[in-house]
Amino acid sequence: VYAIMGRGLYRTRNSGMSWTLIDSNSTWHLNPSTLLVQDSVIIAGIGIGYNSNVSTNLGVTWTAGHIGSTHSSVNALVLGAGALYAGTSEGVFRSLDHGTTWTAVSAGIPKTSINALCVGGGIIAAGSYGSVYISADSAKHWTASNSGFSCSVIRALAIDAGVLYAGTQSGVSISSDGGEHWRDVSLNGREVFVDALVAKNGM
Repeated sequence: VYAIMGRGLYRTRNSGMSWTLIDSNSTWHLNPSTLLVQDSVIIAGIGIGYNSNVSTNLGVTWTAGHIGSTHSSVNALVLGAGALYAGTSEGVFRSLDHGTTWTAVSAGIPKTSINALCVGGGIIAAGSYGSVYISADSAKHWTASNSGFSCSVIRALAIDAGVLYAGTQSGVSISSDGGEHWRDVSLNGREVFVDALVAKNGM
């Protein structure tokens, strides 16, 4: 397990009982917002400018890079169907070479920031302001899905057993039909800010 804490990247091999600092290079002070590990590759999405750090040797050395323009920030990273996907302030990008190069794949998404991504069940979902966008063709085309949403910001997404979960600024909504319709399932109808979601085995 890897975690960004303070100005460094840490790793635990004992379920969080102890942590080892594996890198503290000069870019961690930019407060990376998302982290993805695939085999020996680690990608950290950070702020504007050199907005990604890529390591191909589990954090021993790093290369700074761009996803989108130098004005873009990286908000989400996911792995799916042999590709890496990044949600940025300029839309969705895809990499087929472990994060070395990235291509914009936002056809059907208006110019907006993508705050969350998830992959599963043959679809990719991207969360933005007031809408979740769904792609069933590896991000070639996207369709807006916002029926049932009453909030303005989607902050987190998860998918499990064909059910989509969206964490918003006012709670949690779910869709059982691939994003066609959504319903609120927040705790006792309370409005709470949801910034992260994990769905597994229907829970």
